[in-house]
Amino acid sequence: RDVALHRVDFCAGVFYETPERRSMATFTPAYFPDLFSLVVFTKGKLGPLEMLGKVFAPFAPILWLVIGGLAFGVGFAMWFFGEVEDAHEHPVRGTMIGMRQAAMKFLGQGREHDAKTKGGQIVLLGFSFMCMLGAASYTANLSSFLLMSNLDVGIKDIFAAIDQKKKVCALEPLKGIMLGRYPRADEIMIWVGWFDEAMRKMDAGECEGMLLNENEESRMFGNAGYWGETGNEEQHCSKQKVGDIVMSVPLGFPIRREIEQAIGYLMVEAQANGALEEILAKYPPPEPECDFFD
Repeated sequence: RDVALHRVDFCAGVFYETPERRSMATFTPAYFPDLFSLVVFTKGKLGPLEMLGKVFAPFAPILWLVIGGLAFGVGFAMWFFGEVEDAHEHPVRGTMIGMRQAAMKFLGQGREHDAKTKGGQIVLLGFSFMCMLGAASYTANLSSFLLMSNLDVGIKDIFAAIDQKKKVCALEPLKGIMLGRYPRADEIMIWVGWFDEAMRKMDAGECEGMLLNENEESRMFGNAGYWGETGNEEQHCSKQKVGDIVMSVPLGFPIRREIEQAIGYLMVEAQANGALEEILAKYPPPEPECDFFD
């Protein structure tokens, strides 16, 4: 507005080139696009019982029952074929000993667990084959389950937030661009003045997500500036970026039309000869405080 009223020649800083601002003043060429993503809360760390439950998660309960039944059947067969040291053992006790012998043989624990009969050898061969397949499948599924549990969030992307009617905080100057791309987002958006207000509203539960650019995301995980005002180094470790880029907004300077060509030339030249990159390199992002970056 000051540029449009000729109070100043141009404003230097971070200014989003929105249709509303473009209607009032001329802008320099965009020096780089600002990419915004959706940041939401993760479900937090798992407790001991939940972690224990993850051990059994790779297989369905019915499959665990089938595996237990097969293991019992192997133990009974080992007893039935006389592979148990004392063949006169009670069937249940003999079955347990048979299961142990089959497991020890599968783990390669000495020749004393070798089968002495043809029937026992066939049982051990089938048991070993079943164990190899089961172990491979279990390991693959467990890795997938543990990975997904670390990434588990309630909102997958901006479309899920809109469908689930989850409140999202975003900068008010970006309202026109946001609603132009996502008209249905109007009922879920909470417009704020700056990122610190979005942070406080999200931490207070007023919104379940916020739109952050890459710079503010790195400052958030590094607890830089107002992001670290509580003094808790892990206060933002329960937040995570999800989905694809929500929108890209060009950054430029509002400038008087009379000097647009001259200043525009200087900015394009700075981009071409790498001067702009050298300036940005002097202000690296802060180191993240959260352990999931290690």
